[in-house]
Amino acid sequence: MPAQRLQARPLAARRQAADLHASFDLARRFRRAGNHAGHRGIVQRGAHDRPVGYPQTQVGHGGPGRGQGRAQGRVQPIPRHGVPGQVIRVKSFGDRIEPGPYRLHSRFADVVNFAQGGRLACVVAPCVGRGPLNIVVENLDFSCLKSLRVDQGGFALDETALSQEPRYDSCFPSGKTDPRQARANIRAWQEFLIREAHPKSLAFLLDGGRRRHFSSGFEKVLVEKTEAAARDIQRGHLESGARAMRGMGFGLTPGGDDFLAGYLWGLHARQRLDGGDASTEIERIYACGQSQSPLCSSQLRCAREGRCFERLRSLLGALLYESESSWEQRARKVLSLGETSGSDISVGLLTAALQGESP
Repeated sequence: MPAQRLQARPLAARRQAADLHASFDLARRFRRAGNHAGHRGIVQRGAHDRPVGYPQTQVGHGGPGRGQGRAQGRVQPIPRHGVPGQVIRVKSFGDRIEPGPYRLHSRFADVVNFAQGGRLACVVAPCVGRGPLNIVVENLDFSCLKSLRVDQGGFALDETALSQEPRYDSCFPSGKTDPRQARANIRAWQEFLIREAHPKSLAFLLDGGRRRHFSSGFEKVLVEKTEAAARDIQRGHLESGARAMRGMGFGLTPGGDDFLAGYLWGLHARQRLDGGDASTEIERIYACGQSQSPLCSSQLRCAREGRCFERLRSLLGALLYESESSWEQRARKVLSLGETSGSDISVGLLTAALQGESP
């Protein structure tokens, strides 16, 4: 009996070791196939029907032939930040996103902001919409993203390489303007903003009766200082007005910064209305309105260049080039941006567009 037990133990140990080795070998195979940690394999078929980012993970990184050595039919792993059972797809890539490595700045349910110095790139869900700095991605788990790198022709979210197509065109809308109709649209939009803008927005600059929404001592001082800054800008004291307006208000992008960006977009609109040149005014406000926040500074830079996010571009196209019946729904979509940002941008834009006109 003792001899038999001594012989059985090594045999059991050998079997256990063999089973363990087989398990490790199987795990290695699954890791190579991209099936570890709950990932589901995805088969590459052809160049036209593969999911975005598979398998050419070196898009724009190398010379001819790089990233093409993978045989058709090979299993590729789904990125770890993808929604299970879904394929990550790039719906739009902003045309003003600069190359380079970005660090995580801020995270929300449908938006992850990345910063590189004073520049910004925003990974957003389709419900947010396209923009000059937006990377619109479908079927992505936004709660896990940590890094972004942008290269010529491609970009990577953490370790997942994707293509920069399709590109979003953020140019200021163009067309044939009927100045009389456009001004009528803008006047009607002004009345709409007085009725519909957020109570805590800067719409009190359009209608003094809205001051009633600001009751605390701090809020009353804020209203007074904002009104003084707006008066400076309207009287041509652009530098002092922009400095005073910058950083005024609440939130991640204060109302004063949103107003300044809207004002620059409004100067671009005014150029379309009267055929003038507002470039000097734009540069003067931009020089004094820049913020330390990459969110505010990037938005102001886009406004300076006349680059528009999708909802604003659509609204401007309706106000400047279409009939009176087409702009209201688009105006509501702009107002829905952030808590007060859409309203504050609208107030700034309207103020510039109507600058110098009689009520």
